[in-house]
Amino acid sequence: MKKKVLATLNKCYSIAPLKYMNEDYILVASEKNDPCYLFDLEGNVIATIWDEPGGTMSMTQVSDSNGIFLATQKFYSPDDSIYSEIDIVYPTELFKWQTQKLCHLPFIHRFGILKTPKENYLIACTIKSSHTFIGDFSTGGKIFAAPLPKDILNIKEPFRFNVIKDELYHNHGFYIIHRPEGDFALTSSDEGVFKVEPPSSERTDWEISRLIEDPTSDATLCDLNGDGKDELITISPFHGNKLKIYELDENNKYQLKYQHPDSMPFLHAIWTDKIDNKPCVVLGYREGEQELLQLIFDTESHSYKCNCLDKHCGPANAFIYHNKGKDVIISANREIDEVAMYTSE
Repeated sequence: MKKKVLATLNKCYSIAPLKYMNEDYILVASEKNDPCYLFDLEGNVIATIWDEPGGTMSMTQVSDSNGIFLATQKFYSPDDSIYSEIDIVYPTELFKWQTQKLCHLPFIHRFGILKTPKENYLIACTIKSSHTFIGDFSTGGKIFAAPLPKDILNIKEPFRFNVIKDELYHNHGFYIIHRPEGDFALTSSDEGVFKVEPPSSERTDWEISRLIEDPTSDATLCDLNGDGKDELITISPFHGNKLKIYELDENNKYQLKYQHPDSMPFLHAIWTDKIDNKPCVVLGYREGEQELLQLIFDTESHSYKCNCLDKHCGPANAFIYHNKGKDVIISANREIDEVAMYTSE
């Protein structure tokens, strides 16, 4: 793939698509007290959404809105996030945005919106609940959820979450899976990987089921081998160095099928889509060789394979989209302060 450096952004971290004025854009924000930029699909910087405060772990567009999105701010590290919050970011004039606080939520690390036929839900995960010293993870994080108000800019009362699960240590991973029958989330922690499903017409409560018990930092689902069943692809343990793939057995339980032989220190980026019309997972790790990788199932050898797309870049997150017949990866190469685009030849 052909690489193009789009911008220099100190400790660039979070990436999200944004629909605005009937056009598609890409948001990239910093985890430090630094800006958030808006890029068009060609990789041009179109606007600066904010200059500060940054500390952005997650961003997601409000469904069916014109450029309104939610973002975490003031999460500067797991040990500097007591003042972290979820903010509403909305356009006030052409290519200019303003921010207002939705809620204060200490240690909020990941969040997203789950769409259902009747209601949209905001689901948020804290990485822990408190600490007394640097590196203290002695308290577990929580999963919070609440219906998302339809008119989010005119909320009359303070926004409040309900806790739907707690005591999740190193509660780091979060990935929304979109399916025709409805959205659900995967969360990852020392307790394993959990499938989190919102209320539906069949039930009024959230349904939370554990897919595996192995300590996990991040996870996603993808049918890489084409057997019609999703494999569970994981990074383990917390901020760990192991890439693992689990397959469903005859009892519909996930069993470890493959572990990559190489150590990938501080594996962090993970995103699922298609490149060259083949399902793949893009991954990145932040120490050692700091590679950006493409995980595929090789039909000739009938085995899983990682292709190196770039080295010495240290991706924190990556995102795939498709533009003018090309497959495009946007990577927040955090360790070298670089927002980069990789385009299929």
